[in-house]
Amino acid sequence: ERLEEDHKNARILGEGLTDISGIKVDLETIPTNMVYFDLQGLGMDTYQFLPKLAEYNILGSPRPPSKVRLVTHYGISEDDIYTTIKAIKEIVKN
Repeated sequence: ERLEEDHKNARILGEGLTDISGIKVDLETIPTNMVYFDLQGLGMDTYQFLPKLAEYNILGSPRPPSKVRLVTHYGISEDDIYTTIKAIKEIVKN
């Protein structure tokens, strides 16, 4: 049951990221609780992006040079997913 919620949250996250200009997400690669996305369209690499994300208390894993991995798991709610999407939109906007 918990794993199903994690997968649902990953799908919500992936779909939310596809709406952000400059970020590329292949929704076919989200069969689990891991979301990989590419920043190449932003002109920013993982090492520029991840510290900005950490300012929102959101941690991601680098997949250099331009990919990031986010993982949904126990303790991360659907509200947290929407907060993450909002934070990434703010980073991209600034």
